[in-house]
Amino acid sequence: MKLLLDECLPVALPHSFPGHEVHSVDWAGFKGMKNGTLLQAAPQSPPLVRQLSCASR
Repeated sequence: MKLLLDECLPVALPHSFPGHEVHSVDWAGFKGMKNGTLLQAAPQSPPLVRQLSCASR
């Protein structure tokens, strides 16, 4: 499963998901984007399965 972690989540959190492709919004170059824009910008192949965020923006 591909996971994209919101910028407000702990940097070490990806280590909590062994066996999954986990990146932060900051790492992916999407820092500061609102959720709708972020989801459009996120890679779609393979599709993004989950976006983990700390609050709605």
